[in-house]
Amino acid sequence: MPSEKFAMPMSSLSEILKILSGYSHAGDKTSLEAVGKLTALSKTQISQNSAFFATAGLLSGGKTKSLTDLGKKLARAIELNISADIKSFLLEMIQQTKPLSDLITMLRIKKGMPSKDFATHVLYVSGQKDNQQNRTGANAIVDLLNMAGCIKEDGANYIATDIKFPQGKKHEPIKSTAKRVVSSEEESASTLPNSIVPIVNINIQLQIPETKDASIYENLFKALKKHLLDKHGN
Repeated sequence: MPSEKFAMPMSSLSEILKILSGYSHAGDKTSLEAVGKLTALSKTQISQNSAFFATAGLLSGGKTKSLTDLGKKLARAIELNISADIKSFLLEMIQQTKPLSDLITMLRIKKGMPSKDFATHVLYVSGQKDNQQNRTGANAIVDLLNMAGCIKEDGANYIATDIKFPQGKKHEPIKSTAKRVVSSEEESASTLPNSIVPIVNINIQLQIPETKDASIYENLFKALKKHLLDKHGN
């Protein structure tokens, strides 16, 4: 026998979908009574399926319960009968529920299983007792996997299809949009052709005292020639 039990539904697939729809219309943090009034099902029927809904990631909460985001999306798709979305959300549910995804893996490895034996195998691996209610739940799981499109009947056998499970989106790293501030001097320099050499002009202003002594002017010009002009090759 399997070493660990997993929660199975206790109703047919049609009743499971009805309960899901009931929670959807009842809103968040709703009671069994509220869902029962909307679905015309007993509190016991609804309660018996709560563990399966929780295991499958469709329902959360304690005494009052709410559909998860996935549960709400699946319920909405079923209500509007949008086939592609129903399959997509069911596949997401199956992928994150290991006992269900393991059933697909088993079928793929074994290349199929006789249809009449598959529900019995579901009951066996669940670890639950073999009674009428659990057999109803096992058949509901088979119908659910079929509805998701991940198994199909091939002659007298159920086989796994090649349908792909949805993959998580990969987020590209956010690139910084900050730009370095360029000063006006850098911008001007960056626009100069490489062949252009900046020209520097130096202006020297001299204040010469008034004098009638010609030697003062002569000595001044000699000093200019020696210290400035001769250094530049003039």
